[in-house]
Amino acid sequence: AMEVRNAAEKRFGIDLPIVPFLESGSLQALAENIEGLIRQPNARDSIPAGDPDSGFPLTHGQQALWFLHELTGAETSFNIAGAVQISGKWQADRFEQALKTLVARHPALRTTFHLDAAGSPVQQVIRSPELPLLEIDASDWDSARVEAYLRREAWRKFNLEDDPPFRVRVLRTANPAERIVLFSVDHIVADFWSISLVVQDLLDAYTGEPRPVTGQQITFGDFARWHNQQVASESGERQLAYWQEKLGGQLPALNLPTDFPRPPVFSYRGDSVQHPLSPELTEQLHSLSQSLGATDYQVLMAAFQVLLQRYSGQDEFLIGTVASGRNRPELSSMVGYFINPL
Repeated sequence: AMEVRNAAEKRFGIDLPIVPFLESGSLQALAENIEGLIRQPNARDSIPAGDPDSGFPLTHGQQALWFLHELTGAETSFNIAGAVQISGKWQADRFEQALKTLVARHPALRTTFHLDAAGSPVQQVIRSPELPLLEIDASDWDSARVEAYLRREAWRKFNLEDDPPFRVRVLRTANPAERIVLFSVDHIVADFWSISLVVQDLLDAYTGEPRPVTGQQITFGDFARWHNQQVASESGERQLAYWQEKLGGQLPALNLPTDFPRPPVFSYRGDSVQHPLSPELTEQLHSLSQSLGATDYQVLMAAFQVLLQRYSGQDEFLIGTVASGRNRPELSSMVGYFINPL
């Protein structure tokens, strides 16, 4: 939804609020909504560009993650990681140059975090960082050893104060025409949207077709300054007051009949359970969603809530989820932490 909305705003030069966009229900209704906005004079404030080498504050979302980093210490990593297998003639020099191009293009990948004189966290872009690349000879490793190394390296915690929050590991396997490339980045400077940008930009640069840079480029630092100004504005204060009232007082904890009591501090050592749906059930889900004018996500979330109600017997409880905070077209091609937790 955010991608389509941002593309429409960029194409037609309009401010398209997300709520009417989601409520349109059909492409025709959406087109009529856009057409009406095109006819109206529409001035939108822009995010001003600042000094890319100066320090800048953390966004509110980053402050929450930074607090969790400090709270959990060395026990927990907040990494986003993934490995890809590249086949064909490996060109190490070209890959290294592509990585330099990537890091230069996205300042978030070369950002460190410090406390200022007042004891508040700030972030600083490193102008000329060391390349976060290490090549490993794994030609005599078996698959179990490769898997163990990838897992260990993927979740190895970053030192946010001294090191860039991004690293790349290249494994040379027994097959000379194959490399395994592991990407790992701290969540405080990236989201999953960012990872797709990182991989695509790196591969484009490696193959000699880098994405062109057009127009005035703002950085995540510019967004962070602008974001904090918006939060401190009259509108931001109203929204803050709403959520302080909504989430104030005693919140309803979800009490499921589990085998173990809830620990006083999160361990983050949970697990995931995969439950694939059959093609037939998936098609039924699509049909139900369309008949309700809802998304599959909304229908599945409602089903999940009903399931939790059945197990807990509670009519009120909290569920955490995330939405994209990239609510402006100029943020769609920027690496950064734009998660909006709900």
